[in-house]
Amino acid sequence: MNRSRRNRNSWVDAILLGLLVFAFSVPCQAQEKDKEKAKPGAVAESDEGTEADAAADEPFLKGSTETHIQTLDGVYLNLRLWVPEKVQTPKETPIVVLMHMRGRSQRDWFPFAKFLCDKGFAVCTFDFRGHGQSRDVNPEVYMKVGDAMRHAVARNAAGIDRPLVPRGEREVQLEIQELSGAGKPTTEKIDQSEEFRNGKELAFALPNDLSAVKEYLLTKHNEGVLNIRRLGIVGAELGAAIAIEWMNREEFPIGRQQGFEALDGDVAAAVLMSPSMSIAGYRLVADFNQQGQSIPIMIISGNDGKMADDAERMARKLRVPNRQLVKQEDDKKSNKPRSKDRQGSGFFKVESKLVGSELLRPPVAKLDQYIGGFLKDNLTKDKSRNWQKRELVPERTGFGSG
Repeated sequence: MNRSRRNRNSWVDAILLGLLVFAFSVPCQAQEKDKEKAKPGAVAESDEGTEADAAADEPFLKGSTETHIQTLDGVYLNLRLWVPEKVQTPKETPIVVLMHMRGRSQRDWFPFAKFLCDKGFAVCTFDFRGHGQSRDVNPEVYMKVGDAMRHAVARNAAGIDRPLVPRGEREVQLEIQELSGAGKPTTEKIDQSEEFRNGKELAFALPNDLSAVKEYLLTKHNEGVLNIRRLGIVGAELGAAIAIEWMNREEFPIGRQQGFEALDGDVAAAVLMSPSMSIAGYRLVADFNQQGQSIPIMIISGNDGKMADDAERMARKLRVPNRQLVKQEDDKKSNKPRSKDRQGSGFFKVESKLVGSELLRPPVAKLDQYIGGFLKDNLTKDKSRNWQKRELVPERTGFGSG
């Protein structure tokens, strides 16, 4: 047991000593068949970037493919997937999902996504609903979030199981709907002036996007492209909050029932950048089941005021030890993990006023290498997470992958 704990915390020691070595580099490749996916019509939005931005992004998009999926509640998400080439066992390729900040888009992650892909990870970025190029909806299925919340309350009060889509469309909604140009349903756009007005609405709706992304990645898992059991999630600011809400609701809920994914969840590690204890006034719970209480978590924050305080409170809530307070030359015993600490985890406060993914553009204090090392340690070495084909359970209930 002691030997296992020492191995699991090796990445922490490396960061503290400044000796982290991170190298399993391979170039990325595109999946040619995904290039044929047609793009739904979209109107340029402020967080999609300019033509100059697109040109700047181009070097980082090599080896990635763009596609569109439909969430179970009828939102069309723009998604991009990087897959490394020349890996010895493609089925065991770990997958990392990157989630952007509020009012931003997946573009923030493109340089880091390419960096991780070159190190041997499959990487997925996407635009949350109402952001970037994820603004179209299927009006035959979609409800405005306020209406959907009222509908959910009524169903729960009546003892009716989720979801929030008509029963008659159930079989269709269970499949990943990758759109083609011909026969595309008539769409309307999400109007942010009428939706996502508060934290409750954000926390209710956005985890469904992550669930749909996971279902898409499960299809790639079954194709032998990657291993969903080696799943890492990285969220910045709002993305970090949604990651916590999603894990609490879908991956590690107390008393979970069998569904599309394994009973014990697939997330093997999480990185939370500038996380908060709340989303626009909605307080996060983070009461994971036993397995969720043990996954390694890395929390990163700048040192600017309230955001740093919020991140430190989140670290205490999740039992993530504050590694910045360790003075190894004065107190070597403090390097040893305490029994109450979440093993293999650490909270790191860096000297910067930047927030979330801004800390990676360009990387502050070699954060890209440290995050990569943490993910490598926790996504690649556990043989109990080796690839196995996954089957859809037809009786699955719930929203997204829940």
